[in-house]
Amino acid sequence: MSTVYSYLSFLFTTFTPVYENQYGFNTGGAGIAYLGPGVSFIIGRLVQQYPRIDILKPKRSSVAKY
Repeated sequence: MSTVYSYLSFLFTTFTPVYENQYGFNTGGAGIAYLGPGVSFIIGRLVQQYPRIDILKPKRSSVAKY
């Protein structure tokens, strides 16, 4: 988890300088660059959540308990 956090931290800290200096965006345009990954992370999290709900539910046993 710490590796993922460090990569995300690196990614987000380099967005603004790269878009402003390399591509000539203004501050507002560089800020809009955060929308793509932000929306993608939210959608990915929601998609990942639903299969896990079935895993966490207790399963019924077909064997009768006495």
